[in-house]
Amino acid sequence: MDNYILDMQIREFKLKLFMSDGQVFEDLFCELMSIFNSDFRKVKAFGRQGDEKNDGFVPIKGEYYQCYGPEDISKESTEKYAIKKLKEDFAKLLEKWNGRWEINSFSYVINDKYKGTPPSVLDELAALKNEYSEILFDILDSQGLEKIFISKLNKMQRRQIVGINPAEVILEMNISNIIQPINDLDILGWFKIINNNIEAKIIELTKLRIDNWYYIENSHSIRDQYIEELIHLLSEQEEMENKFLEFLKEKYTSMSYLWSKYFKDEKEIVSRLINNMQLDEFVIFGVTGFDYQSFVDESVTDIIKMFNEIVKINNDTFGLASLNTIQQSFDKVNKVIGYDKNQKNQKLNEVVRSIAESKNYNSFTVFQNSKKGFELDLDIQKFFESCPCTILNGDRLIGNQIVEILISRFESITEDATKLFSPHVRTHHIIFLEEFLNNNDKLEIKKLQKRSNIAVYYFEECKD
Repeated sequence: MDNYILDMQIREFKLKLFMSDGQVFEDLFCELMSIFNSDFRKVKAFGRQGDEKNDGFVPIKGEYYQCYGPEDISKESTEKYAIKKLKEDFAKLLEKWNGRWEINSFSYVINDKYKGTPPSVLDELAALKNEYSEILFDILDSQGLEKIFISKLNKMQRRQIVGINPAEVILEMNISNIIQPINDLDILGWFKIINNNIEAKIIELTKLRIDNWYYIENSHSIRDQYIEELIHLLSEQEEMENKFLEFLKEKYTSMSYLWSKYFKDEKEIVSRLINNMQLDEFVIFGVTGFDYQSFVDESVTDIIKMFNEIVKINNDTFGLASLNTIQQSFDKVNKVIGYDKNQKNQKLNEVVRSIAESKNYNSFTVFQNSKKGFELDLDIQKFFESCPCTILNGDRLIGNQIVEILISRFESITEDATKLFSPHVRTHHIIFLEEFLNNNDKLEIKKLQKRSNIAVYYFEECKD
């Protein structure tokens, strides 16, 4: 079993390496080294001073590390930059750090993504060895990082880096059940408590949505009351969570790890929400990039997603359907509507009818092809005429012009605070009937969704 889990953890670690460039790679390396060696210290970049070419070191041993996480080490331009960076970074390190803690060794940490370090980089490292014979020089590549991950960390330490795979939990639980059958009464009792716990928390969190307090007299005092109720609830649940984790720890270590991570991540989200909700609305936008409404919705949605994920693993593992997933979601709609040839109008009518029935609409904006247009069923046509609706010819506009139009119309808060904070409780629906935007334009619209209550629909014809 342990070998099987190790193989899964190695695959997850390799995937992290393949997905890590730049700062993400440096963070991954520092996380690995901090777990492997408690004496390792990450150096935080500070203003213009930066980290002075020291990404991390072990002061008592004089071991220094400098990271480089390129997208593709095999490119000629990347190889040249790797050599330049090695020379310049070591020179700066020697100048700034040798007088603080003696440099006994220097490791150039490269995420080569298992392609191998270019010979020219190794040649430059050899030149440094000849020039500074008193210092040990080395390359630490993806293979070397994997060796540390495998040989220097235990199973639980590796989980701190790659998390826990659902298959690990099920495997460990199946082994446990052979040795010690599950006490259904204990498990069912705890699951009932957990269900009540999470449901109560979601209710308290959703009270912070602005439609519950923003338009009411003494709004800020009501909001503060909701925050106080939430803090009180969290305080009461602390003891319950600890007892639940202790119960799991005695019999099911992997499940205990999974739940402890959930509670930790949940607390971080709720704490961030509470702290920022008490800020001025323009300050909260500067800190989080969200307006009030979107910030609350994003936080609640993240918790619901995390809970639903662990519920699925938990129920599959125990063979019980005792934990309930939460159906509620505050995700912003940003989706592709696929349609078969000649069925675009039918799909459009279905989407608009669904929105109309939900009664969650403030306005509609449709970007059409001026030569094709679109047709609506009679009842939908009447609905369109009864609410604010704008139809624009997307084929006559450049993508960034479309983005500018949407920002000018639906921006609910601005960085310079020239507009009054204006949350939109109901949703503005934006429909693109053709491919008018590139990926960068779509990304800008996603950013706008953080600051405004808009739903976006991209119609795309299904290819054979």
